[in-house]
Amino acid sequence: MVSTKVVTRTLDVFLSASAALLLVLYDVLFTIQAYQGHSAKDELAFVAVFLNISLLFVITLPFTWKLFEKATSSGMERFLELPSRDAELSFSVISSFISDQALGSFLATLLIVSGKSVLHDWGAIIAGAYVAFLFIAAICIMAVSYIKFIMHFTKRGLFVYFLISAAAFGVLMLFFHVGLQLAK
Repeated sequence: MVSTKVVTRTLDVFLSASAALLLVLYDVLFTIQAYQGHSAKDELAFVAVFLNISLLFVITLPFTWKLFEKATSSGMERFLELPSRDAELSFSVISSFISDQALGSFLATLLIVSGKSVLHDWGAIIAGAYVAFLFIAAICIMAVSYIKFIMHFTKRGLFVYFLISAAAFGVLMLFFHVGLQLAK
């Protein structure tokens, strides 16, 4: 029987390798377009920087997670306040989930509104990095909140868990989409 650690480690390596391959592919495509005299060099530079930072984050996430887990004496579960299997669902849990989604939505709005001015004032490379860091922050906040919320339903049946997970993911995507739309 294969242990959970082996499966998790294999999945981490596979996801990191896939993101690294995608990063190399995008960089090759960006380089080809730049040498072919692509007319929108600023746009190309912005997308290249944004994708490089975002994909580097994805590549290094499993490894930095493990390093952070080893460095903190209390572990990631206590730092993130992940609920135990027996934790009860309460109003504050639902309120915290909605609050974190609203914060992520605000960061998505901020990403677009301030990203435009950073692009105008500082150029494509700085704007690409700025937008990538805000994007990563918004996604991390929303994803951790989502995980904390659905963990309250792990002791219920599989159907209920998947139903709640799908509904909560819909809420996450709705908030992020609204945040992006408000900025237009």
